[in-house]
Amino acid sequence: MVQDTRKMADAEPQQNPSPAGDTGPPKGMPALKAHVIANKIDVSLWAIRVLIVLCTFGYIMPLFNK
Repeated sequence: MVQDTRKMADAEPQQNPSPAGDTGPPKGMPALKAHVIANKIDVSLWAIRVLIVLCTFGYIMPLFNK
């Protein structure tokens, strides 16, 4: 019987990095746009929550300005 002498790090084939140097998912505005398009409902719910907090803050602050 032949035993497999590879270690866990050697178990997966090694992938060569792409020649363009692209590492990982996109970042910045393209990633934000893709996330907003993919998660329209979640993004809109968070936007409403932030708007509610800002409006509440704007409503309460004048009460402390006597």
